[in-house]
Amino acid sequence: MASNKTGPLISIQKALEIILKQVKGTRTRALSPLDAVGCVLAEDVISPDRLPRFSQSAMDGYAVRSEDTSEGKPVLLKVAFSVFPGDSIENLYLKNNEAFEITTGAPVPDGADAVIILEDVEKKNGTIEFRKKVKKGANIRMEGDDIRIGDIAAKKDTVIIPAMVGLFGALGIKSVNVLAPPEIGIITTGSELVSPEDEPGKYQIRDSNEWSLVALLGTMGIKPVFTKRFTDTKGSICNYLESISNMPDMFVLTGGVSVGSHDYVKEELQSFGVETLFWRVSQKPGKPFYAGVKDKTMFFGLPGNPAAVIVCFYIYIRSAIRKYMGKQPFTLHEINAELDSEAKPDKSRTSFIRARYENNRVAPLKGQDSHMLLSFSNANALIVLEPKDKPCKKGEQVRAYLLDNQG
Repeated sequence: MASNKTGPLISIQKALEIILKQVKGTRTRALSPLDAVGCVLAEDVISPDRLPRFSQSAMDGYAVRSEDTSEGKPVLLKVAFSVFPGDSIENLYLKNNEAFEITTGAPVPDGADAVIILEDVEKKNGTIEFRKKVKKGANIRMEGDDIRIGDIAAKKDTVIIPAMVGLFGALGIKSVNVLAPPEIGIITTGSELVSPEDEPGKYQIRDSNEWSLVALLGTMGIKPVFTKRFTDTKGSICNYLESISNMPDMFVLTGGVSVGSHDYVKEELQSFGVETLFWRVSQKPGKPFYAGVKDKTMFFGLPGNPAAVIVCFYIYIRSAIRKYMGKQPFTLHEINAELDSEAKPDKSRTSFIRARYENNRVAPLKGQDSHMLLSFSNANALIVLEPKDKPCKKGEQVRAYLLDNQG
């Protein structure tokens, strides 16, 4: 039977400090740029090519010699050739008083140093006539103007974004070294649980926590290395952990961390040799939150209530993952906002209130009990209320965290 000697609650800030201090080393991994979006570069990426790869026309028009053009006086040039994107210009040279028809992206032939745009010329009988002086380099994308061989294409510690992937593609960069996301295993517990895909019995419930955690990790570009579900049977978790040959970097467990007679998770982890970092935090929901460590693997024991699982993930586990991946800031974005309606804090613990944020105002949502999920499905913020005897009134300034759902 679980002990009722619970000990004092620690603060949210202290719990977060302990967790982040425990996150030390990270692993690097070579990934395709397409698979590395959202990851942090472990080293500078050096350009193996140049952009543009050759001087090319920026407009549809005619390649000319700038010295053949004149302002105000009519200029007549013979159209000697046409150049289109992908054409070879080997052995092609633009002579005096000639012009080459050229389209956007086509290579600029030797001898030409400017492009006059189509709208500025009149074409007739194989010639073009215009009255405009064109400066050298006009309407030409010069070779290497964007980036040259040996330049830094992306700096170390930079988060890879889609536009950067396009740059890597243009340069022919096939892999990049990134700070790899942690490997994470998910274990949910509860004899009453069945898969969300299965039809529950009369007194069973679908395991929403598994899907919530998989989806939350998905926003961070992480797929769990496994998901397991166990009944509240003493010894089952410890036996499973002992069977794993390669431990992941983190375990996230739900349920079984409180003081009930079937809450075996802490006991099981201790039997496996996990050192307890803390247990029970002064917050609502999520008070029985547990953290421990064995060797280099971190263990997070979350309460079974669905809202508590999501809150604990956002506040603690997300922060640990971001530090592991080298992504600053580690914690959710904090704001001050005006309370849109009355909110009731807890008298002794810090409360996380599910809310909608818009135009610098936060509105608490109905259904704040820790077993309720509907309010979280509509929330984009968490109001943070410190312990207080009286309700917070409409119009008061409160702290809130924005739930970006983007890792």
